[in-house]
Formats: sequence, C-alpha cells, structure tokens
Amino acid sequence: MPFIHLLVLSFIQGVTEFLPISSQAHLIAIPYLLGWTPHGRIVDVAVHFGTLLSVIIYFHKRLLALLTEGFFPLFRGRFTRQTSLIIYLCVATVPCVILGYLLDKFIPDWGRNIELICATSIVFGLLLYGVDRYASQNLTLSKMTVPRALFIGCAQVLAFLPGASRSGTTITAGRWLGFSRVDSTEFSFLMSIPVISAALILNICSIQKQAHLATLLTWGLFWGTWVSFITGLLAIHFLLQWLKHRSYAPLMVYRVCFGFLLFIWSLYLA
Repeated sequence: MPFIHLLVLSFIQGVTEFLPISSQAHLIAIPYLLGWTPHGRIVDVAVHFGTLLSVIIYFHKRLLALLTEGFFPLFRGRFTRQTSLIIYLCVATVPCVILGYLLDKFIPDWGRNIELICATSIVFGLLLYGVDRYASQNLTLSKMTVPRALFIGCAQVLAFLPGASRSGTTITAGRWLGFSRVDSTEFSFLMSIPVISAALILNICSIQKQAHLATLLTWGLFWGTWVSFITGLLAIHFLLQWLKHRSYAPLMVYRVCFGFLLFIWSLYLA
C-alpha cells in the first residue's frame, strides 16, 4: 500500500472511530470511491492499535481508578462503585465479543457492501438524532445497572453492520435509556477498550505467517499507528467538549449526507 494511502486511512480511522459516524464505513468507502487497493488486516491492526492507545491515554486516570479502587479491593473482600463499573463494562462487552468471534471464524469478509453502508449510515444517523432529541438526560453512570449495561452491549452488536457505527449504536442505546450525552459517550468510549483489544487479537491471530507479522514493525505502519493515535485523542476530546453544550445533530446531518452522496457516487461508478 502506498505510504500516502496509509496515512489517509490512519487519519480517517482516528477521526471516525470515536465520532458516531462509523470508521468501518469510511475505511471501506474511501478506497472504493478513490479506486485504491483494499487494505488488509495488517493495516487494520496498525490503525486500530493507534486508536486503542488514544482512548487508554485519554482515560488513564479513570482506568487507574478502576484498577486501584475497583479491581484490587476485590482481593480484600470489598465491593466499590468502581467495581460495579468494571462489571457493567464486562457485561456490555460479552455480546460483541461472542458475535465478533463467530463472524471472524465463519464469515470474515462479510458486510463490505456499499449499498448496505449507505442505508445504515442514513438509518442509524436518523435514529440517533431522534433518540437524542426526545430522550431525557436524567441518568448518570452512577445509575448504571446490569440490565442497562447488557442493553447497551446488545446495541453494540449492531455495529457489525458496516455504517452503523460502534460508538453510534452504543450512544443511541445509552440515550434511549435516559443517560446524559456526556455519560452515554464516556461509557461508549470505555466500552471501546475491550472491544478494540479483542478485535486486535483476532486480527493478529489471523496473520499466520511470520513474514506478515514482521511487517507490523515497518516504518510506514509505525507512522500509521501514530497518526491514528493523535487524531483519535483529538476526536475524543472534541466530542466530549462539544457535548457539554451541544447535541449530536451536526454529526447526524453529516452521516445522512454521507450516505446519500455515497449512494449517488456508487451509481455513477457502476
């Protein structure tokens, strides 16, 4: 893959992974529209590793609190609020990990259909807009429960539809339940850590030849990881600051326009 293509895809991954506009849709659509050779799993590993690092670094204080105030107290027989949050994150992750493993094992290349991406971009964009506009914002993460976490986790499964967006489906579910915009988004971001980690493990396991593994250490992929890391950090910070005073509406307008334009462009290319 040309170096400039890798940098563009890394930038797109970093920006779109955490905004509710679907990184998967953009990583499939952009090469298709520009006539690039589709990227493989090695590139996926590099750019997703960058975004995984970005969410870990951004929430490092929260993650450290989960470890010291949630996980370690269990060894002393204590059950804290942070322990509850760890349980909720685990519960929310289970449906996605199970289905992701099954899809990777039996139908690894499914869902690269441009028409499907057009439809899901529009439908799930409108869904988040409607839910966000009319749902209450009464709940904070302190009101999270196992059933609510499982509901959000089941919504995350919809993200296997290209264009649906992992952050978009989980934020929509959180807002549906009445969690505030910021709390829904933060829980979605924390959920991304085990999910992206699991996806990375699956992709690395799929790269069976040692020569392929060695290419993960090349200079180009290093820069791809770095670009997705920096842009991922900026995207997380931007969205959380934006949502303190504004809604998801502009991003949903973009999603709908992206879906319609992609559909028109695909008809032209056909």
